Parts: sequence; C-alpha cells; structure tokens
Amino acid sequence: AIRASAEVLEDAIGEDPEAARRFSRRILEASDRLDALTRDLLDLTRLEAKGLAAPQAAVDISAVVGEALQAQRAVARAAEVELVAELPARADARGDARWLRTAVENLIRNAVIFSPRGSRVRVTLAAAQLQWEIRVQDQGPGVEPAIRDRLFERFVGSRHGEGGTGLGLAIARRSVEMLGGTIRAESQVGVGSTFTVLLGDPPVADSDLPLAVTPDHESPGSSPSSAP
Repeated sequence: AIRASAEVLEDAIGEDPEAARRFSRRILEASDRLDALTRDLLDLTRLEAKGLAAPQAAVDISAVVGEALQAQRAVARAAEVELVAELPARADARGDARWLRTAVENLIRNAVIFSPRGSRVRVTLAAAQLQWEIRVQDQGPGVEPAIRDRLFERFVGSRHGEGGTGLGLAIARRSVEMLGGTIRAESQVGVGSTFTVLLGDPPVADSDLPLAVTPDHESPGSSPSSAP
C-alpha cells in the first residue's frame, strides 16, 4: 500500500495537487500503522523472551489507571467516544507500573476502536475480595463466538478484522499474567464487551470515594457518571 501510494503520488505531483495530498495522507497513515505494529511486536517479544521480575515495587493502581485514561483521551475524542471512570483516591498493591499501564492502555484503546460514535467506554477500579478489579466496558458490536475463546491470541484480537494491530489484547494478557494477575473477556454481540483484570495484594485504599473522569474534566470526590 505504501509503495503503490508513493508511485501514484510521484505521478500526481504538479498535475493534481489534491490527489497528491490524498496519497500523501495514505502514506502517513500506513507508516503510522507500521510504527504501531513494530512497537507492539517489540513489547510482546520482550515480555515473552525475558518476562518480568517478581513484582516488588509499591504501585498505586488508581494512579496508573488514571494515567492510562489520560493517554487515551485524545483517541477517544477523535472517535467521539466518551470515557467515564470510577477510581478510588488510592489503590495500593505491588507490581510494575509500566506494564500495568501498558495493559490498561491497550484495553481502553481496544474498547475505543470498536465503539460507535456517541457511545461510552466505562473504566472502573474496585476492591474484589483480596484483589483489585479493573474493568473496561464498551458499547461496541461485541465479539463473535467463533473468536471469543481466542481473543487474547496474536492477530486474533480484532473483532471484525479492522482497527488496531491485532496485538494489543495479547500484550495486555501477557502483561497481566507476568504481574501475577488474571484477565478475562465477556461479550454479547450487539451489546458490547467487558474486559476484567484481577490484580495485586489485599487491597488498601485511602478513600472509598470514587473519582469521576471524563474526556473534558476531572473532579476528585465527585459522583461518578452513570452508565446506561
């Protein structure tokens, strides 16, 4: 696709400026996809080859999830998808902040990619018995039963064969497993999907009050938006 677009661009320069701009955009988009695929392949290869050391560092899971939300805010705005989150003021555990953020970012990005315009992606963090539970819920098309059991495999994560690199969910699963956690997906075609991560030591939170986060504002201690 890049070579073909470059050849057409070369012919169009000077004769058809609009066509030149169109094919230039295609080249840039294809280049961005290749960059994303390369980064994801490197991340997954690094995880599978070296793994992670046993998680020893103290991590505020709430802060990490908040950072992941911030990183995906522009993507959500561009897709006209609302991000809504309910996070405790603090959620302490032991782990690796970098790979936890990678996992959560991939789950949020995946949810946004497959969400229709005007819909909502809901991210929550709550205590679940002796662990922390992170949930990412979308209102997308859902996952076809034929691929549901293979959703976290390489290049199988795309629900309808478009969007993303096909590696995001594989990276999320491997990251979570390396951190000693578990990840699962629940989905209903035509309704949406929910990805649930269970992580960490017995939860200790400074406050039970949630933090509501949307693409437009952050308001500590405010009431979370309700999901349909």
